[in-house]
Amino acid sequence: MKKDLKNLRSEAWNKFKNQNHENSHTILKKFDELNYIHKLLGYRIRDKISSLISPETGSSIFPMKHLAKYLKSLMPERLITSADKNAETDSMINSLNVLLMESNYLSRRYILFPQKNKTTLKLQRIIFQTVDYMFQHCLISPRQFRYFFQMPKTLKLAARNMVSTFELRYGRDLFYPKFPRPQFILHNPYSSHFWGLFQVLDEKEKLLFSYFSLKSLLIYNQTYKELRADDVVISVLKCESLFNKWENQIGTSQLTEKKQEMSLDEILNHTSMMEALQKARKHFMKPKKKYRKQEIKIICFLYLDFITENFGKYAASHQVKPNFHKTFSLVSRNFQFLEELSSIHQYVDQLRDPSFTLKLKPKSPREYLKEVRLIKRYLKIIFKKHHQFTNNIMNDDQIEEIYSQAGQINLTNYELMRSISLTEKKLQDDEDLQVIHSLQKENYIFKSFHCGLLSFFPHARNFVH
Repeated sequence: MKKDLKNLRSEAWNKFKNQNHENSHTILKKFDELNYIHKLLGYRIRDKISSLISPETGSSIFPMKHLAKYLKSLMPERLITSADKNAETDSMINSLNVLLMESNYLSRRYILFPQKNKTTLKLQRIIFQTVDYMFQHCLISPRQFRYFFQMPKTLKLAARNMVSTFELRYGRDLFYPKFPRPQFILHNPYSSHFWGLFQVLDEKEKLLFSYFSLKSLLIYNQTYKELRADDVVISVLKCESLFNKWENQIGTSQLTEKKQEMSLDEILNHTSMMEALQKARKHFMKPKKKYRKQEIKIICFLYLDFITENFGKYAASHQVKPNFHKTFSLVSRNFQFLEELSSIHQYVDQLRDPSFTLKLKPKSPREYLKEVRLIKRYLKIIFKKHHQFTNNIMNDDQIEEIYSQAGQINLTNYELMRSISLTEKKLQDDEDLQVIHSLQKENYIFKSFHCGLLSFFPHARNFVH
């Protein structure tokens, strides 16, 4: 994380050094402020380790009682907010949130253009990683961790940063699904610094984070961006103010189906909510040939998928046609299958990157080669199971009518097998090179021994030849 911050600081300096705009200099100062906090974390970790080693005497490296004083000497006065027993970490939490909000304000003109806003988005990502680091290493309590995300606009910025930085990092990679779901981005290791959120947020906060993630995906993903101006999409997704009513009337997916059914009858009076839901279901069920843009079906599915995940299956399927469940089940299964293929594709791609394999448990090229071949066998198994599921739920004509992403699955499989071939070739080359180096080493040892032998027994040359 410190290395990322250092590299980003250098990148930002090169970008802004010739600009006289006030915001440029202000953003550069944010890097220094975040660097100060990282220094404090270093002392905090050292103090924690020392106190564990010597609980009686405490830390002799940097006692915690001096940390607040040290914080004041480094940070601007406006960032110091409390002097209670948690002053050190509370101050850091507030400082990080101030940095987050100020960096967002300074870059607001580029809010919809991640490519023009890369420096700020990367800085914000490091801020979120820093807070997660503090939580994972028990430097802050769950209460403090949750408090950070409860500050105004923070949860929305977190979802926006998760999606936009993922798009910047992987948006052009072949493994990235054409139609991603927010769940795919959240479950990817690149977003692991947001996993801790679900340990501390309540159900309503989780709902908001999920909704903000979906909305951010429609803003930043190139495929969805082209569709979001469509009237259907606007109608379906302009629902932020309605979710409180959903929450109050239906509750969360933890409620029983019977309770949801009773509560759902009460929201029929909320016309705008039911209109959005019915419009999404109507366009989701339209045959392919009646679409102006077939991908709108995907947008409608994302909305229904969100409702299902957060409010239960009954909420999305209330008063629907008989074949709705089959269609929704098939499209949902295809999304999950594509996401699994994409995750495998990403891993196979990364095996060709030495910097990635260095982070893994040390293995020889031969061991990685065996792993890739096992992946090929696994793919055959899951494709067979997927085809069985598909054939059991619908016939070919029905599948063709509902835009089930069958073509996308075939394309993804082609790209994945191509990646596997490239990875196999590289690993085989690495193994061959390793064998050559081993033979060269053995030859070198033999020659060294031979020369040593001759130096002691010059007449041995005659016997060797």
